[in-house]
Amino acid sequence: MIRKTTWIVLATFGVVLLAAFLLNSSRDELAPVETTPMPQPLWTVASEDIVGLLVEDLEAGETIELERDPEDLWKIVSPRPGVADPARVERAVGWLASPAPRAEIPEAADLQPFQLDEPSYRIEVRLADGNNLTFSVGREAPTGGSRYVSMAGRVGVLVVSSFGLDEVLTLHRDLLPTPTPEPTVEPTVAPTVQGPDLSGTPLPTLAPTP
Repeated sequence: MIRKTTWIVLATFGVVLLAAFLLNSSRDELAPVETTPMPQPLWTVASEDIVGLLVEDLEAGETIELERDPEDLWKIVSPRPGVADPARVERAVGWLASPAPRAEIPEAADLQPFQLDEPSYRIEVRLADGNNLTFSVGREAPTGGSRYVSMAGRVGVLVVSSFGLDEVLTLHRDLLPTPTPEPTVEPTVAPTVQGPDLSGTPLPTLAPTP
């Protein structure tokens, strides 16, 4: 039979364990939670301060250059001067005001695995104060829906969502009209006229039609 003193000792031991557990739980709740900081944007500017934009498709050899005119609209400077759809350009400019990456690979010293040694695109943003901001676009990331980019003066490689980036990369396709192919003209073949038979054999005489 368990003595009364034994029960008292067991009860006291249980209270001590419970107090220790509650104390440790409260400390864990008060301790700061470690989080991975989000990468800083490539830059942050006011969208109205962007007065020029250059998109170079280095693989296709195509370039489109845009400028904001005094009436706060947009015009195409090259390859063919013209008026640009302001709403379409502003979608790209809105993203370019603060391009936010999904992730950052700061230790990436070799750009070749990301196709940034020979990038697919080069983007240049021109500001009202005369400064230019540029970055290069490499291949698509294995996870899909994002691409690798690098920026001069910033170490490492950034992973950027294709959702906003595509608004910039497809400006050339959306703003420049597709040239209409010229119709192919089939050459006219003249009918062959049969000459006299030089072999000495007389040609057949056609009977007159009644």
